[in-house]
Amino acid sequence: MSTGQVISGRGTSFVLDDSVGGTPTDISTFLNSLNFDNSQEELDGTNFQPGVSDPTKNYIPGFSDRSGDSGGNWSSNAEVFFTAVNGLVGLNYEYGPDGTDPGKPKIYGLCNVSSYSGPKSSMGMTVFSVKFRITTRTLGVFT
Repeated sequence: MSTGQVISGRGTSFVLDDSVGGTPTDISTFLNSLNFDNSQEELDGTNFQPGVSDPTKNYIPGFSDRSGDSGGNWSSNAEVFFTAVNGLVGLNYEYGPDGTDPGKPKIYGLCNVSSYSGPKSSMGMTVFSVKFRITTRTLGVFT
C-alpha cells in the first residue's frame, strides 16, 4: 500500500471493460480528469421525545450513491470506445490512483456508464465527458 504521501496523479491508471464480460482496456490515455464521489443518504429516524427539553434528531445512514465523472481531450479512439460502452451496465473497472506497480492501491469493481458526451469545444480544445455509476467498490493492491 501507499505510504500516505501526496501523489501527483501523473501515473493514474483506469481500466474499463470494452463490453459486458469483454476485454479490460486501459483508457488512461484518453482521460485528463477522474473524480469519484460518494453521496450517502441520511434518513430521519427520530422518534417523539416527550419530556425532553432539547430533543435531538436521529439520522441513520441510507443508500450510497457512488459515481465517477471523467473527461479528456477528444480523439477518434476515445469516441469509438465510449460510444460502444455508453449505457452499458456491469462493466469491470480497475482504478490505480498511484499507478499499477505491485503494492500500489487498487480500487476495483463493477460500474455502469451512464452518459458519454462528446465531442464538444471548450476553450479552444475539443473534449468529452463520461459519467460512471459505481455499483461495487473494493479496495486492494496491485500484485
